[in-house]
Amino acid sequence: MKDILAKRTHILQEAKKSPFLQQIEMEACRRDILYFFNNYLYTEKNSTYYSDETPSIVPFIPFEFQIEYIEQVWESIWEGNKPIKDRSP
Repeated sequence: MKDILAKRTHILQEAKKSPFLQQIEMEACRRDILYFFNNYLYTEKNSTYYSDETPSIVPFIPFEFQIEYIEQVWESIWEGNKPIKDRSP
């Protein structure tokens, strides 16, 4: 997790110095929803996965099933209310 936080911190520090880089980052987020999730979103920690020493807010790192769903929702948004595939048994 330290590597992820370091990467995110670096991106933000560099973007603060450069309006051009800010535009690049915003465009990257617009074009790739997973880029946005993997570089900018945080969530409350799940005590099942993290120790008590871990901060209460951690980077959101989606599981594979979440990635599939995120991509389906994003595609649905861009294509105009296309139904999400039913994954129920």
